[in-house]
Amino acid sequence: MVDRSLERYAKLLQRFGFAEDLRVIFNRSLKRNAMLLRRFVFAEDLRAHSIDH
Repeated sequence: MVDRSLERYAKLLQRFGFAEDLRVIFNRSLKRNAMLLRRFVFAEDLRAHSIDH
């Protein structure tokens, strides 16, 4: 009985840990993508300005 509840607890912990890892990875990739996007937009703006002048 105790073993079974421990097993269930371990499974829940694993699932929670997995979810945490996913969230951390997702947040990191989101930040990186946002930075890349900003850099790209900045480059596009520069290009547009250089064409204007």
